[in-house]
Order: sequence, then structure tokens, then C-alpha cells
Amino acid sequence: MTTAVLLQALGLVLDPHVLLVIFCSALFGLFVGCIPGLTATMATALLVPITFFMPPVPAVAAIVTATAMAIFSGDIPGALLRIPGTPASAAYTDESYRMTLKGQAELALGAGLVFSAIGGLFGTIVMILFSPALAEIALKFSSFEYFWLVVLGLAGAVFIGNASVLKACISLLLGLLIACIGLENPAAHPLHHGFAPVDERRGTHPHDGGHVRHLRVAALHHQHGSAGGDRGQQNRKYFSLACGTCSGSTAGLWCAAALWERSLASSPDRGPTWPPG
Repeated sequence: MTTAVLLQALGLVLDPHVLLVIFCSALFGLFVGCIPGLTATMATALLVPITFFMPPVPAVAAIVTATAMAIFSGDIPGALLRIPGTPASAAYTDESYRMTLKGQAELALGAGLVFSAIGGLFGTIVMILFSPALAEIALKFSSFEYFWLVVLGLAGAVFIGNASVLKACISLLLGLLIACIGLENPAAHPLHHGFAPVDERRGTHPHDGGHVRHLRVAALHHQHGSAGGDRGQQNRKYFSLACGTCSGSTAGLWCAAALWERSLASSPDRGPTWPPG
């Protein structure tokens, strides 16, 4: 990679329009990462439809900036509320929260900011220098290598829960069981763990005969037609679901407010703690 290419890329990044996009994406990622439950992946998913109407360089800059900022800002609720904003912040939430109780919240957040920036810059340099070689190695990966990578990741997840290895293994198995349901996350590919693959677009087996496919398609059309005939019943169903969601949310907010009030009453000097106890 020559110096001319690097200078050309630097000129593209330092364009005023690209810098404005980076600034706005940083604010968006900061907002999403500060809210527990909204991860950096969700920030990227919300931003991708907007990037369809942008040039390539600002679009890529927006996605990268929002993801990096969301991962960093997940440390803010972790240090202040003991609730990690993103999964990446869960590893050191207890330590940063203890520093906050000692009056060192600024030190904890400052350390997170500095080392997030250092790690991002180091990772960028490594990707620039070693991406071609890493791509060649990755293309040679087969199912065996992917299997051992998954085993390594799962073993690391068990080692993190060193307080109780049995609980960590049970949580890991439950997570794997839930992950087997629905669609695959990256490509939205149907997850079927049997021996008979199913074409989800048609609801048929790829080796079925034509008459079986016609019968199944006719049954699907009949099902959709009968479902679409009674709009009133569908509206009542949606209304009942909305009422149930609102009542459940109200009850959850009421319980959280009661616990928060009890936490304030139990520790008026050092401020609220979460979870209370």
C-alpha cells in the first residue's frame, strides 16, 4: 500500500461533509449506547437504512463511528447505575461501579474513553496493515476451524463465570437453546436443525413433487384469505395485545420506581444504588 493511496484516503475522510456525518453519527451512537438494552448492533441496524441515500464514504464512516461510540458509551450506565449499556461493558461493570461509589466516576469514565480510543486506533492500524494476509487465511477456513473457534468462545464464556462454573454452563446451554429458534442473525437464514431443509419462501421441501407444491400453495392462499377476511377480529387481537403490553410496562415501571425509592431511603448519603439491596 503506497503513500499516495493513504493520502488519497485521508483526503476523503477529512472532507467537511464526511466530518459532519461523523459528528452526527457520534452523537447518535452516544445516545443509543447510554440506554441499557439498546446495543451497538441496534444502533447500526437503525442507521443502515439511512445510509442507503448517502455516498459510500460518508455511509461507511457513519456506521463505523456510531458503532464505536455506542460501545464506549455503554460504560456510562455501567459506571453510574451498574447496568451495562452494551454487552461489551458487562465485563468491568462491577469495578467501575465500585469506583463510582468511592467518588471516582470521572476516573472510571475517563479510563474507558482513553483506552477505547487507543484500542480503536490500534485495531485500525492492524486492519490497514494485515487485512490482505488475514483475508487469505480466512478464506482457507473450513468447518473444522469454525467449530474450534466456537468451542474457544464458549469455553471463554464459561471461564468468565468463575464463581459458579455449573451456573455458567447452565446459562450457556440455555442461551444456545434459545439461539436455535428463529432466523440466523447476520443473514436472516432460517435455522433448521433437522435433516429436512425447508424452503421458507414457499413452505415446501425442495424435493417435493409439483403437485404437492401446488397443494401447499393453495392451502397457504386459503389460509391467508380466511385470515384477511375478518379484519375486525384482527383489530381486536391487536388491541388486546397493545393493552397487555401497556399494562405490563406500567406494572414494571411501578415496581422499578418502588425499588428505586427503597434504595434512596436505605442509603441517603451515598446516593441510589442499583440493584437495591
